[in-house]
Amino acid sequence: NSTNIVTTTNRIIMTLKTFDLRTRLGLLLLILLATLAYLYFLPGNIFSFIGKTPTPQCTTTSAGQTICLPSFLIIGAEKCGTTALFNYIMRHPYVFPPSTTQSTFFFTCSDDNCPIQKYQEHFVVPGGLLQNDGNLISGDLAPQYLANRPDGQLPKEIKAHLPNVKLLVVLCDPVDRTLDLFQEHFKRATIHYNVTDTRPQLSLPTIVAQHEGDLLQCYERAEALNTPVENCHSNSGSFNLLSAGIYVDQLKSWFKHFPRNQFLFVDGSELDEDPNGVLGDVFSFLELAKFKVEKVNLRLPFPDVSKKDLILKRNEEITSKRSNKGWKGRTLPKSVRQFLCEFFEPQNTRLFELIGFRFTSSC
Repeated sequence: NSTNIVTTTNRIIMTLKTFDLRTRLGLLLLILLATLAYLYFLPGNIFSFIGKTPTPQCTTTSAGQTICLPSFLIIGAEKCGTTALFNYIMRHPYVFPPSTTQSTFFFTCSDDNCPIQKYQEHFVVPGGLLQNDGNLISGDLAPQYLANRPDGQLPKEIKAHLPNVKLLVVLCDPVDRTLDLFQEHFKRATIHYNVTDTRPQLSLPTIVAQHEGDLLQCYERAEALNTPVENCHSNSGSFNLLSAGIYVDQLKSWFKHFPRNQFLFVDGSELDEDPNGVLGDVFSFLELAKFKVEKVNLRLPFPDVSKKDLILKRNEEITSKRSNKGWKGRTLPKSVRQFLCEFFEPQNTRLFELIGFRFTSSC
């Protein structure tokens, strides 16, 4: 209470009076510096209004081009709002877009064959833009990276070429996400799958049951071969609706190569409901000054006229794809929802124990 605060303050003052002037000034300076350091490292700290600009990973080529490798990657999770987050970030005046997003580059990269020069070509700062906007950063959108690749080496390859890159991970309820994933990964079939298909072999419940069987077989093989069960939850050549939602084991493969402070986790539902609330933390994480965005149709041109022509092509490419919420309003069959809630509940608990983060759940 207030009485205790006053008493403690008086004790501190009396203690300081026992020291000589030089010692007192030194202690006061240390207290001041410690307080400023504490305030600075708080998320969305009070110093962000100063308008600090980031230090981009830029080089100048022999041809005089300025190339800035991405300072951040949005690595997943697929269908959780990654495209929306990417487009919101691109509206910041100190962020410029790649010519095209390179969502598969590191899937094909290996120790002896990783043409990073080709990757750099997509992050060339257009002439004059750097002079007008000061220091700029860029980023890339690759929502399938979170699930890794069959050999488990994708995080290692990224670490080798982008050791200081900041990793943004958008997470959402894997139960509700199942519909979008189902539509996304099976719509490419000759026969269009849908949640109410009357043909049993094409129904969502049947596909979920098949994928549960595939996952159990993978567990059995892992036990027989004495290999990590977590490998069953990464990209293995065939998509699995269930393993895609086990975020905890996918993140473990990333934590082997990147420290925890290079990650920021975003709740996809909160991003949809309160973009600026989420973006405050995102911009602070990316060391960008505060910037308010309007929650508008992301197909519209960017408000920064100087970037308009440079960004429209890339923006049109991304937003011409099906909306991430294409199945919004549809509902999961009751039996499937109950199964998925029970299946993912222990996995979500493990995720919280690993990263201390909870996303909005419908169960």
